[in-house]
Amino acid sequence: MGESADQTRDEIVQLRQDMSQKIANLRKATERPIQIARMAVVGTVTVIVVGGTVLVVLRARRRAQNRTLLARARAVTKAAGEPQKTYRKARKEAEKSATEAREKLRDELRKQLADQIKDSRPLHEKILAGAASSAASAAIPLLMKKIQEKMETGPAASRR
Repeated sequence: MGESADQTRDEIVQLRQDMSQKIANLRKATERPIQIARMAVVGTVTVIVVGGTVLVVLRARRRAQNRTLLARARAVTKAAGEPQKTYRKARKEAEKSATEAREKLRDELRKQLADQIKDSRPLHEKILAGAASSAASAAIPLLMKKIQEKMETGPAASRR
């Protein structure tokens, strides 16, 4: 601390200037790494987007080329040139589709059997229950109509 108030004030001003300078230097020091990080993020995102777009375009072109008449003719020629390989590939595909069909049919059969096991009542009970539920569903509107008529006429009319 200074000897007088003026000296103390001057020291405080000097300290403020020093601190302001240090803060400015720290800000400048952090600006460059932040800029580098931003550029790196933007670059990475750009590479990902452009790369993904290029991959999609290349796959679409390849798929379109494979569907052309010339590509199909080449595939037929290649298949005719290697009959054993073509036979094995076709057999593998046929076995795969047959296996998938068998699994699908087995699943359907399992579901049907599970439904049959759940409802283990005798056939005559199933028929009677079905008929009773049909009759009940047909009778409900009639009963509702009768109840409404009774409610409209009031309690005095129901005593008669």
